[in-house]
Amino acid sequence: MITYKHACPKDIPGIINFLKENWRSNHIITRRLDVFMHFYLEKNKNPNYFLAFNKEDKIVGTLGYITNKMFSGDVAGNGAWLSMWCVVSGLREPVGFNLLKTLEDKLNVDFISTLGAGYKTLPYYNKLGYVTGAAEHWKCNLKNNLTLDSNWLVSNNLSSKKIKNNSLGKNIEYLKNKFIKKSYYEYLAFSVFYNNELVTSIVGRIINCSVKKIKIFRVVDFTGDIDGISALARYLTNNKKYKHIDFVDIIVAFIGQSKNLSPVFNKSNENDYLPLYFEPLIAEYKQKYFVYKANNSKFKKNVIVTGDCDQDRPSK
Repeated sequence: MITYKHACPKDIPGIINFLKENWRSNHIITRRLDVFMHFYLEKNKNPNYFLAFNKEDKIVGTLGYITNKMFSGDVAGNGAWLSMWCVVSGLREPVGFNLLKTLEDKLNVDFISTLGAGYKTLPYYNKLGYVTGAAEHWKCNLKNNLTLDSNWLVSNNLSSKKIKNNSLGKNIEYLKNKFIKKSYYEYLAFSVFYNNELVTSIVGRIINCSVKKIKIFRVVDFTGDIDGISALARYLTNNKKYKHIDFVDIIVAFIGQSKNLSPVFNKSNENDYLPLYFEPLIAEYKQKYFVYKANNSKFKKNVIVTGDCDQDRPSK
């Protein structure tokens, strides 16, 4: 008999020990409590995990989730980003499915998603009504001749001005709390204005790609108009302060809509690409897979970005 429950604070040691034994013994979540708390522990609340227990009250399955409202209570809409979905082998009932169904039934969120899903798990998500696919990896060569129209202005900070339209589930406070304040990496922030109106706020970081002997500014996340990403690339090209950067890239999935970043960016393919993974470096061509389900009709269209879920956290 398997029972399914939401985790409570006393379960944290059990979760960590379970993941050590069944996921990876040296995973960052099992070694650094600060990382666990940042992604899975909302202030004064229970840890963001659903757990499966056997009749001996031992954990036999976990499903973690990260919410948008963990990082700002003022975002427009809230999603649950799935992570650390792990089940012991040899169980008679479909514990993995049941954990996901329990989460769907118990959580009141506008959408459920993840980025970095295993390719082999996609059919299971499809059976439960999720949209799945490979995210697009767009890159811009800053050595190309790009110009920035005079209507656009870029500043190298996060402006306190009111943005025209925030992305779903995101705002400037969200970007600050999820990425900048924790400082797992040395992030750079930019504000993009069009006709003096703030349209896009961007957080990213510079990655040294030793195998190609280049530096990449990777857009980790943004809120607002995605056209601001192209404006940022044009700005970086023409600013001597950033002449050491060779490329700008972003991983993105457009849900329920057709968009692209051309002509400023080109979409990576197996013959022309930048590495996706750097901790550790994987030099060969890779893709990153997403899953998505809208629980609210207003969220049938959305954008998944590089740092969504736990995709920009340290692994060492």
